[in-house]
Amino acid sequence: MSDCEIEKCRICDRVISQVGDNGTPTVRFVSAAKCGHCCAEFWAELEQVHRTGRIVVIESPYRAYSELELQRNLAYCRALVRFVVNRGDSPLASHLDITQALDDRDPEQRERGIAAGLARLRVADVHLFGVDLGWSSGMKRALEASPSHCTVEKVPLPDWADAMKSYEAGGDRGPLDALIAANQPMWHAHEVLK
Repeated sequence: MSDCEIEKCRICDRVISQVGDNGTPTVRFVSAAKCGHCCAEFWAELEQVHRTGRIVVIESPYRAYSELELQRNLAYCRALVRFVVNRGDSPLASHLDITQALDDRDPEQRERGIAAGLARLRVADVHLFGVDLGWSSGMKRALEASPSHCTVEKVPLPDWADAMKSYEAGGDRGPLDALIAANQPMWHAHEVLK
């Protein structure tokens, strides 16, 4: 008796295709299989959600050697998220979520975090790089890993470029501090619910 392979829908578990002879099947789930039967409603809802825009993985510098640099990098990433949402797309920014759970100072945790962030590229339509703060080694690594199905965008945010030029030219932190303040996490702007 030889094995056969069965593809099943991940949503409803319906068999989509079967290859091989009768016998004990080896089951392989298909990540985005449409079975065309009871999943139709699920896929219609999913397509409605995604009709509003593309999935965009955001890359920007994260690693910092001072508190100011870290706050600047996080604020810049939040500004990129706002930019992506405002143009109608859906952002994925690993610097704003994975770094909340893993310690970037621990090399093993840093590598796992980078790998998790890069795994998001499998579902992305766009791989966006914020270029105003320069290219970090992590951003260069991400660019090399960018899959062929993703459109690569290198995006400057004009206010950030001007603030960085001002800071680097004469040490004027005013414009940079204003941008950092304007891009703090939104929970700072709201009351804690009771």
